[in-house]
Amino acid sequence: MAKAKKCKLGKMYLFIEKESWLDEANIPTYAVEYGIDISDHIEDRPNEVTLTGIIYSDNKHTIAEKIKGLKKYKNNGTRLTYVGRRTGTNFLIRKFSYDSEVSIANGHSFSLSLQEVRIAKKYKKPKKKTAKGKSNGGRKQTNNSKSKKYHTTRSGDTYWVLARKYGTTWQQLQKWNKYPPKRIPIGVKLKVR
Repeated sequence: MAKAKKCKLGKMYLFIEKESWLDEANIPTYAVEYGIDISDHIEDRPNEVTLTGIIYSDNKHTIAEKIKGLKKYKNNGTRLTYVGRRTGTNFLIRKFSYDSEVSIANGHSFSLSLQEVRIAKKYKKPKKKTAKGKSNGGRKQTNNSKSKKYHTTRSGDTYWVLARKYGTTWQQLQKWNKYPPKRIPIGVKLKVR
């Protein structure tokens, strides 16, 4: 018990003996063109945390209430903040297990896996400015193949991938769009032509 540190997960206090953080990235296994910025192809993965410790009752909650509360967090997909040696937000419980041990008289040992969830910022479309009094009435409407074209981003989209898809260069896409290569949000429209 002397080794365990009191930490907070959501609204609950737990005694944590070990806190393991995993910070990894997806690195491309395919060939990257010479001269292309390699960082454009690296995808940062969400953080994962594994906690092991002991569940004790306290003045507010019994052991059974704490176990029930952790299961409820997991089953409801409750986004949690963890405050321990390190602090993290937007975590979901991925795995939760607990054991009754003879060496722990008034509690249970447990293991808990947390995974960070990334929340996309809501994209606001810019309002179109129209000139008052002007209309297209009487003018021939043409479908110009060289007109502007946009792509709504999905997971895994990079400037390099989109450049190959739409027949342009990744440098041109980066000039047309305001997002840095490592921070292209999901669900936004990028100019591709």
